[in-house]
Amino acid sequence: MKKQVSSTEQKKIMLEILDYIDKVCSKYGIFYSLSGGTLLGAVRHAGFIPWDDDIDIMLTRNNYDKLIHQLEKEPGEYTFFNFSVSGYKYVFAKLCSSVTYQRSPSSEIASLGIFIDIFPIDSLPTQSLEREKFVKEVNQLQRDATMADFHSYAGSDTYLKKLIKTFLYFPKFYRLSREQAMKKRLEELNLKMQQYNDADTKYVGFVCSRYALTKEKFPREIFEEYSYYEFEGRKYQGIKDADVYLKQLYGDYMQMPPKNKQVNHDFYRWYWREKVEE
Repeated sequence: MKKQVSSTEQKKIMLEILDYIDKVCSKYGIFYSLSGGTLLGAVRHAGFIPWDDDIDIMLTRNNYDKLIHQLEKEPGEYTFFNFSVSGYKYVFAKLCSSVTYQRSPSSEIASLGIFIDIFPIDSLPTQSLEREKFVKEVNQLQRDATMADFHSYAGSDTYLKKLIKTFLYFPKFYRLSREQAMKKRLEELNLKMQQYNDADTKYVGFVCSRYALTKEKFPREIFEEYSYYEFEGRKYQGIKDADVYLKQLYGDYMQMPPKNKQVNHDFYRWYWREKVEE
């Protein structure tokens, strides 16, 4: 019988994964930062946002590449995914628990366990029109990459939506998949995201973010200094000037949202893998 992972167990596993990442970063002089709701949770709650249960980190591209190199080479007791893994549909990485797995109407590969998302931070054009054009080009490449894989394009948060998308978008999937496979498209997307990294630009961000045209635009200098933040009784790295970052994403971030906005949108169902007797 499948045994489901409890919310408490899920958080414990994610903290253990983050401990491992922090250990690797400390060993190799890699700077990382808690990001998004995780950094907000650290600043406002000294831990998880009460109704949330995920962990995200972000790294400037040079630090990201260093970390990815180490995790590919030595993932410890965890499973590492990035776009080089067949069937994986993202241009950011995940470090996953190897003793859990998910069941959901999503398009995730079967071996995905409880994970931490690892996001690269790249340069964005300073001029708004150029930035808008660049982000739209990146977004189109990302959509085409996902549409080129049968298991990826139909993923949704319910099985009914998944069924509808399967039939509705099949012609586009068929055309795109015949032109170029998802893995190759993701490789090209990854290079496209780094287009401005050698330019003297004012802003940086995760280029593939859904908020890249609005909120995901941060002053470059806030990724130059780091500090440590308390999170669930532990200490983890974060950009020192978290205020600028959090205001850009959330506005008055110390103000608690209304009850109807305090929702966990995660639709994964996590289960323990059965141990194989030797």
